[in-house]
Amino acid sequence: MARNRLFRSFRYRKNDDFERTGVRIEARLPSFPARRADFSPLPLFICGLFSVAVFLPQTLAAQETAEAKKVDDVQEVAEARKAPDVRKTTEAKKTTNAQETAEKATPELVAYQVVDFGIPDSLTGKPGDPDKGRALAIQRKKGNCLACHAMPIPEEEDHGNTGPDLAQVASRLDVPLLRLRVVDPKRVNPETMMPAFYKIDGLHRVAEKFQGKPILTAEEVEDVVAYLATLK
Repeated sequence: MARNRLFRSFRYRKNDDFERTGVRIEARLPSFPARRADFSPLPLFICGLFSVAVFLPQTLAAQETAEAKKVDDVQEVAEARKAPDVRKTTEAKKTTNAQETAEKATPELVAYQVVDFGIPDSLTGKPGDPDKGRALAIQRKKGNCLACHAMPIPEEEDHGNTGPDLAQVASRLDVPLLRLRVVDPKRVNPETMMPAFYKIDGLHRVAEKFQGKPILTAEEVEDVVAYLATLK
């Protein structure tokens, strides 16, 4: 009897536990609203396509820009590493070119002696040609005397007035004095603006292609002096 009573008590308690457990489980189950009959996923699909169409190209472009920048950075680093070698090569080429220019330059200038603010002896050992000297005097890339002086050459325009008029220069200066003023006028007046036409050292801001070369050759100097000697 006691055994049967204990079995029934356990069975009832077990059923009661199961029932309470079932109640707790049912109480925890969430309740979902019923789906509306008119719901459609098409708008969401369209919005997704629009987002892809708008943002995907921007993302790809940003990635390409970043990759291009990386490539540029790598190239800059490589060029920076090569820069010292390039500079050395460039400097070596410049030195070689300067040496070649010096070798190809005109022969050494004829030595001359200055006596009493003049050069008494011809640089070529003979008189110059006044007609050639006149042509050199008006030539803009050679004598270019008209840039600073007025001259008795009426067919030419734009005579300068920075220097003295050369119309009667031979009546004021003899040939030795004229020669020194053409060769190196600063030997007469250190403040003069007139360039030295037969000098290669001690000059400033000389273009590379003219370095090591006088403006006029010794023969051309004598031609200009011969022309100036006719202006009396």
